[in-house]
Amino acid sequence: MTMVDMNNRWIYKGSQTTPPCDTFVYWNVLSTVYPLSKKHLDLFVDNQLPRDLAQNGKFREIQQENEHNVIYL
Repeated sequence: MTMVDMNNRWIYKGSQTTPPCDTFVYWNVLSTVYPLSKKHLDLFVDNQLPRDLAQNGKFREIQQENEHNVIYL
């Protein structure tokens, strides 16, 4: 986390992307793109992604926008 520039980011109040899709979760979107090695991507795709999809499904219905304003810090 010390490498992440928390002073240049967007935040918004959204919802979880997997059931039960709880609302009002704060999301942070960084302004800097950080590299990801093929090794780490493969580990995610081979291990974590199938587990998440098996437990929660691939997609969810599009949610209402409500009060999910995007703020740049």
